[in-house]
Amino acid sequence: MNDRWMPCTIKLWNLLPALILFLTIFFGCATKEPDYGADIRSELGVDENIPQATEGSIERYYDPITILKRGEAFYGKGEYSEAIDEYKHFVSLHARHKFADYAQFKLGISHIKLSRTTDRDPEPFKNALQAFKKLLADYPTTKYQTEATEKIKFCRESLAKHELYVGSYYYNQEKYNAAIYRFKRITEEYGDTVVMDDALYMMAISYRRIGDITLAEKSLRDLLSNNPDSRQKKRAEKLLTSLNGKKNL
Repeated sequence: MNDRWMPCTIKLWNLLPALILFLTIFFGCATKEPDYGADIRSELGVDENIPQATEGSIERYYDPITILKRGEAFYGKGEYSEAIDEYKHFVSLHARHKFADYAQFKLGISHIKLSRTTDRDPEPFKNALQAFKKLLADYPTTKYQTEATEKIKFCRESLAKHELYVGSYYYNQEKYNAAIYRFKRITEEYGDTVVMDDALYMMAISYRRIGDITLAEKSLRDLLSNNPDSRQKKRAEKLLTSLNGKKNL
């Protein structure tokens, strides 16, 4: 198949993970999320009117319980930007409070939630990733350790898929150097994610487009050596054979 017409193949094969990502993340997800902190909200006595009831009070600025209640109320109403402000405020003032790890965890969750209302913007995932990493660093014995580790993986996968999506877009626009930059970022920063092989293959055909056969071959060899069972294996082997044949002409 001529690589010039790869966009169709990309959309059906390489872009499928990215397209699924945007459908599920930016337009909502069918899987019901666990009700994190139900026990804490019950203990606090949270209701949606708390932000209005405490507006202008001294407690909203300094009292840990009031701050956390406000964060939980905003979160419950889907006002994630406001919830983020409250969780940040809580942790900055009360980092040793018994609910501090929970506030830090919900800060990360709120950033992920915010990504669903931010069209194709990777920034919420970056912020969430930082929040979860801080949680594990500052509160190594937190009971949210397993959930935070899973969310870190999720954020990394999401960021990698975003890079794949953008890189494939640039490839379709024949902006191969820009595409290579995006695919290379995946190999350098997100090498443990599910789109690593797709990135290497796309990088190889991008290098081929600009006439750099040596780097195209290197990308394919990296793909085959890093993951012998890659779903891109047959394509990579076929393209590598083709490139070797051209070099020997």
